[in-house]
Amino acid sequence: MDIRTEMHSNISKDEAYNLMEKGHKICHEYYSDNEYLKMKDGVIRDENGYNMGTKHGEFWSKIQKWETGWMTTNAR
Repeated sequence: MDIRTEMHSNISKDEAYNLMEKGHKICHEYYSDNEYLKMKDGVIRDENGYNMGTKHGEFWSKIQKWETGWMTTNAR
């Protein structure tokens, strides 16, 4: 069962980041159904709450290379 309910789909990486800053959880079309990113206190965190760094850190700026295909999600 797909746990996602997209509110914004096929958005750019920059749009996804801006929505994450506003409190949305985001994911990519290549993520599995239970994977997502969220932001807390300016730090990107994964679905388990692990610190993935900031916008200019290696995870977001180099590892997350996809410029399109991002979406928001209601994953829990």
